[in-house]
Amino acid sequence: MGIKFLRGDVALVVIVTIFLACALVSAQLGIPNQFWGSVKDSDGDSAPDGILVIAKINNQDVAATTTRNGFYGYSSIFYVQDPNGNRQDRTIEFFVNNIKVAEHTFSNGDT
Repeated sequence: MGIKFLRGDVALVVIVTIFLACALVSAQLGIPNQFWGSVKDSDGDSAPDGILVIAKINNQDVAATTTRNGFYGYSSIFYVQDPNGNRQDRTIEFFVNNIKVAEHTFSNGDT
């Protein structure tokens, strides 16, 4: 036994589908930025495991990870999230052992 749709039923299904798609798109918040790289000491040697790397926006910690084999963001992904969709063009400052080492402008979907 097949399902029969009347024209009104098909129109209702299409409208509901479009509404749900629009709701999902509008509910999507900012896309996170992903960071990775290496950490070296003043002699150019790789940092030991466990060195803290912190990302801050407006002097507030927004993400943190630690080094492994002199690298960060590889074995555990290092994302700076945008949970409220309001971090576009804000400056992310990066600190290693509480020393500012770099900065980046947040751009939704940037890596």
